[in-house]
Amino acid sequence: MYLRHRRFWRLDAGVKWTFAAGKAELSVKGNDLFDSMTPVSKVDFGEQRLRMGNDFHTRNVTVNFVYRFGGYKDRERKKVDTSRFGH
Repeated sequence: MYLRHRRFWRLDAGVKWTFAAGKAELSVKGNDLFDSMTPVSKVDFGEQRLRMGNDFHTRNVTVNFVYRFGGYKDRERKKVDTSRFGH
């Protein structure tokens, strides 16, 4: 019987830039850059020849932009009345 599996590994990377006096942020992230987390197995047994692969892929790239507007002030909140909880 002959059984072979491809090794699983992955390489992720990301970069983040902060600018505009700390109000703006741009980030780029990449996951599984070489698409190496997709399993593939081969089996040779007697007259059987099998190659098993999956159709799911984990490789992706994400771009994120955040801008923090000035002037935000957290409002004062009332305390929650917990007397009815029996504590």
